[in-house]
Amino acid sequence: MSPVVDVHCHTFNADDVPVRGFAHGLFLHDVPFGDRLARLVDLLVQGAARSHADDVVRLQALLRPDTGNEAQELAAEGARVAFEREVDIAMAEVEQR
Repeated sequence: MSPVVDVHCHTFNADDVPVRGFAHGLFLHDVPFGDRLARLVDLLVQGAARSHADDVVRLQALLRPDTGNEAQELAAEGARVAFEREVDIAMAEVEQR
């Protein structure tokens, strides 16, 4: 039986992640005023985050470029082909081990 590797990625908008708790728990728990600094980091990150609706529009444009711009569509297809080739090479290396 060949080994199988599940390769996937989760991307999150800063609005989806509890930044305050993350920053405080990992970096600022031993720092004076760490909770206040974590709250400030959270406010800054949340303020810069795109909204869910903006993310959806952007992701749809990246995944399905229906712009009619042939050059953009060719570039997107080239990127998909290059990615698939990288995955094939990586899988071949895993199978050799």
